[in-house]
Amino acid sequence: MDDIISIASSTSTNDHFKEELKARWDISDLGPIKFVLGITITRSQETGTISISQTALIDRIVEQFNQQDAHAVDIPMVAGLQLR
Repeated sequence: MDDIISIASSTSTNDHFKEELKARWDISDLGPIKFVLGITITRSQETGTISISQTALIDRIVEQFNQQDAHAVDIPMVAGLQLR
C-alpha cells in the first residue's frame, strides 16, 4: 500500500491503530493530513470543522485550457432568462 488516511473518534484510538500497524509493518506517520488526491484539507479543532478545497486542481485546469484571463461569473447565463 502506498498511502493511508486513518480517522478515529479519539486521538488515543487513532494512536492505538497506528501502533498496531507499526507492530506489523515499517510505516511512516506524516502527521495530520493536509493534502490528498488534489484536495487540500484544513481542520479546526477549536470549531470542530473540516474544510476541503480543490483550488490547486481548478488552477491547473484553468491553465490547461488557457483561461487565466477569463472573467469569473456567479452563474453562466442571465438570471431569469426564459428559454423556448
